[in-house]
Amino acid sequence: MLRHVRIAMQKDVPKMLSGTIEIDETYVGPQWRNRRWGERKLVTKKGRGTQKQAVFGIYERKRGIVRTFLVPDAKKKTILPIIHAHVSRGSLICTDGFELYRLLPKEGYVHASVDHKAHEYVRGDIHSNAIEGFWGILKRRLKTTGGIRRGRLGIYVAEETWRYNFRKLSEREKTERILGLLKKVGG
Repeated sequence: MLRHVRIAMQKDVPKMLSGTIEIDETYVGPQWRNRRWGERKLVTKKGRGTQKQAVFGIYERKRGIVRTFLVPDAKKKTILPIIHAHVSRGSLICTDGFELYRLLPKEGYVHASVDHKAHEYVRGDIHSNAIEGFWGILKRRLKTTGGIRRGRLGIYVAEETWRYNFRKLSEREKTERILGLLKKVGG
């Protein structure tokens, strides 16, 4: 039953985001110390290039909502089509210093970034703190769930995204919304 609820939550997402947007990617998966001994011998990188699952996120500041996508990698051919499909042209996109994001002005967006490598995290209204905060919430919640199969990671990420987007609703409103989603899926 919970799997059906998570699948329904996966479909309850905002279509288009606009205004001031934050985008970032993160990687989720088992920690080194929790891997089998044979896997520990294999040295894995942190961040881009790791064997963990990449998750790309888009956060709209005005409504305080986030969209997440499990992606195979954080490359131009993967990320730019997602941005085009879910962010209105002309929006201000705030990012970290990842090279790929420098292409955004050519794609019709206003781009501003902070350089985390130079220990710059905020410059006026330019920051990616909200999406970074969501990554912290997501990783803590996934860690408490524990033992998620890679094939089902998407519905767990969707559940946490849904919880975050509807965090201001009362428990009753959340329950009614979920029941409404289940009626749509079931019928």
